[in-house]
Amino acid sequence: MLIWDRPDKRKFKGLDQLANRIRRELNVTVIVVEDWGKHTIEEQLAMIGETTVHVTSVGGGSYIALHLPRGATTIRISRKEDSLMDSWVFDFVGYVHATYHNTDENPVNVDPLMNYVIAGMERYEEFGLPFN
Repeated sequence: MLIWDRPDKRKFKGLDQLANRIRRELNVTVIVVEDWGKHTIEEQLAMIGETTVHVTSVGGGSYIALHLPRGATTIRISRKEDSLMDSWVFDFVGYVHATYHNTDENPVNVDPLMNYVIAGMERYEEFGLPFN
């Protein structure tokens, strides 16, 4: 489980609450990355390559989801004005499931995100691999 809690204008507040809730209720490891640039490319690829559920806002840095393992889920949060911004790519990646959450709430409501996380974990579990 990896959450990109980006530090720029596309940041959604409340993702730290989502991370804590996942840890508490689902008892899984959650990595929160604020700045991918603080990690080497090898570290970045290792983190995303072991992630089964990825929560991110849309935009360029979220494209690291292309390196998710087969069967993983990327949950893509966007403001309604940016709705489906990256769908032209992620709708056609056959090995990763993309879930889109469009909202103008900031901080973001973590309840629907939690449901997406659970669905992503269940989907990955069906492949017979352990989830992170």
